[in-house]
Amino acid sequence: MSNWVVLGSGNVATQFARMLSQHKHKIMQVYSPSLSRARDLAKLHPPAEATQHIDKINKTADYYLIAVSDNAIRDIVAQLDKDIAGTILHTSGATDMQVLEKFSRYGVLYPLQTIHKNQDVDYSTLPLAVEGNGSSISQELLTIANSISKHVYQYNSKQRLAAHVAAIFVNNFTNSLFQVAYDILKEQDMPFEIVNPLIEKTAKAALSNIPKDVQTGPAARNDNQTIQKHLDFLKGNIERERLYRILTEEIKKQQNKPTKI
Repeated sequence: MSNWVVLGSGNVATQFARMLSQHKHKIMQVYSPSLSRARDLAKLHPPAEATQHIDKINKTADYYLIAVSDNAIRDIVAQLDKDIAGTILHTSGATDMQVLEKFSRYGVLYPLQTIHKNQDVDYSTLPLAVEGNGSSISQELLTIANSISKHVYQYNSKQRLAAHVAAIFVNNFTNSLFQVAYDILKEQDMPFEIVNPLIEKTAKAALSNIPKDVQTGPAARNDNQTIQKHLDFLKGNIERERLYRILTEEIKKQQNKPTKI
């Protein structure tokens, strides 16, 4: 069992605290600028204490997990004592590990998943990417991660950033496209559920194939007549028409088809 200080009280901090506690690690302390939020999280992991003062951080923990928004990591790092003996970790996919280089022991424990504090998570299926500033620290993090999840990867900062960018495409951008489809159907008094089976089939096919090998639709077929009908339908909404053109051209490139529409 190791002792942890969690810096943060949001979605990632909450789930990591829960995950660590379930796997017999001790949460000693929770820090948040909001004392009420720190207390709310700490009381879930007794006898953890709460603090809103970063200079009151417990100096005897084994690990210090910085689980805050990316743009807040540097501020936290700047305020922490560089002589902390424990290992300092952050949980960001897009932040280089070297942001922690003022400490002697540091690394990254990054969950490649959308995380909400109030959702139940099967931690054994949660992809975890680790990186340490030395082989011994990397091995420690691998041991911890492997005790939690069946999907553990050791990636450097550039690889982790690549994973984060890929995640944006498959999650955030895809969800945004779902909203575009929702709006188009709603405008025609049609339910979004009509495309539910298609969403499920598309995701299932992508999970078991190289995505471009199972690409369908008019762009993949180079069916410019149908594409033009779609563009005519979208006239009057410049953003949707532009988005349709961009994605159509991308599919055509992937399928080695002429990109001219």
